[in-house]
Amino acid sequence: VIYISDQIPSNTLMVDFVSLNAIGFVAIHADKNGEPGDIIGITSLLGEGESNDVKINLTRNTVDQEVLYAMPHKDNGNGIFKKEEDIPFKDELNEDLWMEFQIFSDAEIPTDINI
Repeated sequence: VIYISDQIPSNTLMVDFVSLNAIGFVAIHADKNGEPGDIIGITSLLGEGESNDVKINLTRNTVDQEVLYAMPHKDNGNGIFKKEEDIPFKDELNEDLWMEFQIFSDAEIPTDINI
């Protein structure tokens, strides 16, 4: 499970909530024709279970009205993110799990997230 609210333009993002069934990472992907594209940010290694308010430093600034994707990836056991080896978590249909969100200059920062 992952939830990331719409964000303001910045070179950092905040993952509001993620729950992993194994250790892993959350990668932020740029949009590529309506699908997750290049990775522009990655969390540090996250433990199994719930994590809240996880900061991600990005490789570039985001822009107003940009669409991005947050995608959890399973660690291959070495604690270092490599997109070729740390595969995305899958949903119940065996599809890559990800959440689309947007960048808005007037996005409101949520105070409480209830999932």
